[in-house]
Amino acid sequence: MIMLTLFMPAPMRAYGKDSSLSQLRRAYQVAKQNSIALGREILTLNGRETRLANNLHATEQAVLNEEHLQAVQGAVVARIRERVLRDRRMTHRFFALARLANAHLRAQLRFWYEQGGIPFIEIIFGAHSLSDLLYRISAMDLLLQRQDSIFLKDARTVREFQALTTGAKKDAELADAAYASVSRIRWQIEANAAHEQVLMAQLATLKTAAASQHVDQIQNMQRLASEISSVMLAQKRAAEAAAAPANKGEQPPIASGILDVATVRTDLTIATRDAGVSSAWVSWLLLLVQYESSGNPAAVSPVAVDGQHASGLLQMLPDTFSRYALGSYGDIWNPVDNAIAAIEYIKAAYGAPWNIPGIDSQRTYRGY
Repeated sequence: MIMLTLFMPAPMRAYGKDSSLSQLRRAYQVAKQNSIALGREILTLNGRETRLANNLHATEQAVLNEEHLQAVQGAVVARIRERVLRDRRMTHRFFALARLANAHLRAQLRFWYEQGGIPFIEIIFGAHSLSDLLYRISAMDLLLQRQDSIFLKDARTVREFQALTTGAKKDAELADAAYASVSRIRWQIEANAAHEQVLMAQLATLKTAAASQHVDQIQNMQRLASEISSVMLAQKRAAEAAAAPANKGEQPPIASGILDVATVRTDLTIATRDAGVSSAWVSWLLLLVQYESSGNPAAVSPVAVDGQHASGLLQMLPDTFSRYALGSYGDIWNPVDNAIAAIEYIKAAYGAPWNIPGIDSQRTYRGY
């Protein structure tokens, strides 16, 4: 029986302003451990699948071999049955020959006995001369020899018939038993093959579930890593703001944290067009860029996620980028390509960027 330990992705907690960086890092470590465990489970399932596939192949080959053996055995049974029929025809012919020989003997006896009315002694005493007597004795002796020969031949015919019948019957019984045995073995092998196919289907379902949960864990890790980066960036900016003189009465623009707003807006406009989403996405994506990379397409997160670092304009993990990149847009360091992959990921995970939790404010945003 195949069993799989399934790991449910850690739910995203609604971190408020009191959430600490250490809590995020602990949640990230939990997600990482779950991801590693799922990765090992997937490797185990792959090994089981390989072994089961090999067993199934061997079983299917055994079915083919048994089908061939059954066909050969069937041909043997057919030949034996033909032999039985041939032996029966030969027996009938032997009996016909024996009946013909007996008919000849009876004809000779009728001739000598004048159809059974004269005993041997009268035939002998009825001789007219010595030479006739010797002739009659000689003829009677020849007749008796022929009669003995016919009787012996009849006895051999009966014995041969009995031997043929007995041998053919035994051969037929052995052939039938062998054919039945082959049929039973083939049925058992086919039942084993069906059972192994069911196991393969169950294993495929488990692999699909494990792979799906592994993807969920990776996405959860990406959200946590993005959240950690955002908290670290917010702490850095808060420290810089505390060190700088207050600028009262001025409200910064939405994308004030982006290095080159015009260039980034142009890249995001191209990305939304090529990804086939509404231009309304652009302003929301500008917020994400502000939170994630500050508009730096060469930014690399210092936090490793399953051995990978979020990279590029919208801080995509290389694996996530590869999974959601479209067509020829395959350069993670190209801001348009990076944004297109991020758009595809957002569509799959949230439907639209305005559904990302906490995106309205940098204080509540904790990653996407």
